[in-house]
Amino acid sequence: MEYALVRGEIKSGHGVASGKGKDERYPEGTLKQQFEHFLERGLDLSNYFMGTINLDISPCSYEIKKPKYFFKNIDWSDYIPPENFYFFDVTLYYKDETYKGLVYMPDSETKEDHF
Repeated sequence: MEYALVRGEIKSGHGVASGKGKDERYPEGTLKQQFEHFLERGLDLSNYFMGTINLDISPCSYEIKKPKYFFKNIDWSDYIPPENFYFFDVTLYYKDETYKGLVYMPDSETKEDHF
């Protein structure tokens, strides 16, 4: 398995995943709505924060090789067409602390709403 240490900068997002962005379509956040769809397919997110941390890793980039999870055609919203999702393990190091988590990545090819 390949690992790489990549530096990133935390960037503000839209707050849609967590519900903090006050999007009237997703008042509790998109992750809360997607939770059951992922659980049915074997990914239990109940131990994770229902939101995201957005990292800018430029000038680095990434290539999807083998995600830990890949979910195809998830019909989770009445407002947008079904989407594909990738998940990868990640370890974040911040202020001398270590945090285990998942990279949550909607597939840009099926992400109609915004990218």
